Amino acid sequence: MAVRLKELREKRVNLVKQARDLHERISAENRDYTAEEDSQWKAFNSDIDKLGETIRRTERLDELEGSQRERRNQQDEDLRKKGQLVHGTKSRRNTRESVLRMNPEKRERINALAIQGWCLSQLGLDTDEKHEKAARAVGIRLNAKNFTGGLDRDWRRVRANAMSLTAASGGYTIPQGFSNALEKAMLDFGPMLSVADILRTDSGNTIPWPTVNDTGNTGELLAENTSAGSSVDPNFGVKNFGAYKFSSKLVLISTELLADSAFDMAVTLGLLLGERLGRVLNTYFTTGSGSSQPSGITVGATTGKTTAAAAAITLDEILDLIYSVDPAYRPQGSFMAHDNIYLALRKLKDTTNQYLWQPSVQAGQPDRLMNYPALVNRDMASSIATTNRTMIFGQLSKYKVRQVAQIRMRRLVERYADTDQEGFVGFMRADGALLDAGVAPVKRLVQA
Repeated sequence: MAVRLKELREKRVNLVKQARDLHERISAENRDYTAEEDSQWKAFNSDIDKLGETIRRTERLDELEGSQRERRNQQDEDLRKKGQLVHGTKSRRNTRESVLRMNPEKRERINALAIQGWCLSQLGLDTDEKHEKAARAVGIRLNAKNFTGGLDRDWRRVRANAMSLTAASGGYTIPQGFSNALEKAMLDFGPMLSVADILRTDSGNTIPWPTVNDTGNTGELLAENTSAGSSVDPNFGVKNFGAYKFSSKLVLISTELLADSAFDMAVTLGLLLGERLGRVLNTYFTTGSGSSQPSGITVGATTGKTTAAAAAITLDEILDLIYSVDPAYRPQGSFMAHDNIYLALRKLKDTTNQYLWQPSVQAGQPDRLMNYPALVNRDMASSIATTNRTMIFGQLSKYKVRQVAQIRMRRLVERYADTDQEGFVGFMRADGALLDAGVAPVKRLVQA
């Protein structure tokens, strides 16, 4: 897989070079694109975008396949070790605590087997000894009809920490395997959950987040034996975070697929539900109105620059957008825009004749625009048209996401029995808003 990734990246870089050669030749001849050349330019860029998406998907599959391969290789050894603890004299509580102390990868393997055993048990199908041992090790009841799952506090460290889930009938710790897959899928799908600062809470009551702006105040120079001036209070404010309810909608899976012992239900169910939740969260965290729904980052951002033309963006306007953001936020700044907007910017050069857009050749790293990360968000405006908010720039981590720390997964028992299918659905509660204490950490580019 590593060889294929290298080939894909090299092919993408080569396409970028061909596209730029075409553009530079036409620019040197000081003429417009012909119809044929315009089609060729668009084809180059379409292939560049498709290869970029293929690279992202291949990287994710490579990681998943490696994790599953290692899991299968070490399953028997881990279960034998864990079986000694289960059948020993230690209490169930001590057994679960010993699982939490295990290496995260080993703990995930046992948890994945336990959740697969839960799925088989729900169907009335036989589970084998490895499922039962894994279930005992983590304290899951295989006949529990549903469960709720608590999540780690930091999305970016989710793989390194244990997950706590409780059965609906009360009090049993069960797998992290499902939740790990769920969170990773959400991070892969859209950028908002990877750039935002995440706050997890146990309950869904409204949370006030205080802000303070003292930037308008300064100290003073005093002469000897002179009293200090009168006090000047900083400007305090508050942003309230609620908890809106989101659903993955139903995922239908056949009984045959669930019963296949080679099928990793923990990872696959997590990906399906996670991508669905990721799509809806990314949409609302990007463009939500803030009225009975989260406030999206493009709504919370202030206008840093309005373009002169309704259907064009210039180098000077991008520079104006960057420098409209206070220097305190620019070092951690990033761009965010739709793929189509970056497509339009790929012809632009700076004053040193260097292209503004630079493709990434490193795994896991975004492309760059004027040496700042250029993140793709397909929920932003897809065209350069009148009044569209085509781009944002700034310290994107100032967007805060509040999530109630329970993801609930339910299995529908009878609804699809006539087609011999099982229905699974996930629910979660969350809110989001851009924290602006008064200096606007994120600015947007708006078309005239």
